[in-house]
Amino acid sequence: MPEPHMTKKMRLDVNGTILDFVELVNIEVGHEGGVESKYGQTWTGTQYKPWNRHKVGMHRVRFTIRRWYKAGVSDDILYDLYDNDTEFTLKEYLNDITGEMNGVEIYQCQIYRYTPETGTPNDIVIEEANGEGLTWGEEIITTPPPCTPTECIINGGFETNDTWHTTTGWDDGSGGGASVTSADAHGGSWSDFCYSQGILQAIDLDIPVSAITTFGFWYNGIDGSACFKIYYTDATDSGWIFFATESSWTYVDIIPYLAVGKSVKNIEIHGGLGTPIYVDDVSLIACI
Repeated sequence: MPEPHMTKKMRLDVNGTILDFVELVNIEVGHEGGVESKYGQTWTGTQYKPWNRHKVGMHRVRFTIRRWYKAGVSDDILYDLYDNDTEFTLKEYLNDITGEMNGVEIYQCQIYRYTPETGTPNDIVIEEANGEGLTWGEEIITTPPPCTPTECIINGGFETNDTWHTTTGWDDGSGGGASVTSADAHGGSWSDFCYSQGILQAIDLDIPVSAITTFGFWYNGIDGSACFKIYYTDATDSGWIFFATESSWTYVDIIPYLAVGKSVKNIEIHGGLGTPIYVDDVSLIACI
């Protein structure tokens, strides 16, 4: 089964919730109306008499949304909107040629048709929603506030250390606290030495998954039982996610494992059982 990836260069906002893993979105804005028919008209060689004309009526918006269903998280927001007959505001933003996010905002949307699609047992399930909106804003093109990328992890490189078992920005994780060491480092002079112990970021991050642009760390280890866990603000977590044995510094990208629609509270990284790993340059960069 392919790994889920966050949708890039497109952002779909439903009542303030960013939909990730979007495969397709189609929004058609228009008016009811058309050319008014007139019977008994005469062509004069230059025009009809009496004159025909355009008749423009109410706004009308149609939309289709296709997204991966339960890709890494059991969320079914489109189904809930359909099943509960919920009206919502839909905002679509796309990167233009300059790299800025511009988009269309439509109001009083409702889903009329919902289609779940399945394939072979290894396929990612697709959900498709079709519906209509009543109107759009006075200005169709809008520009959201600019993104300010911010590093949210404290002392991710372990360069600020107090004592052997006390590292600024980190608390003891499962099995006790790991130790800072200068024996091996990916960047700078220090790394964290995990030997059947864990490290836990010392603050509650509270970062929406949709705002995260970079999330990962580097490790060097000889034990396949090393793992990490993501904690969310709703008191759920990712469970322990194991990473492969490596004999050289290797990067772990956490973004594909994040749960859509949630906020990250904390990260815990745990060393192997009986053999050590080195961890360095833990980073979470988000637009906040």
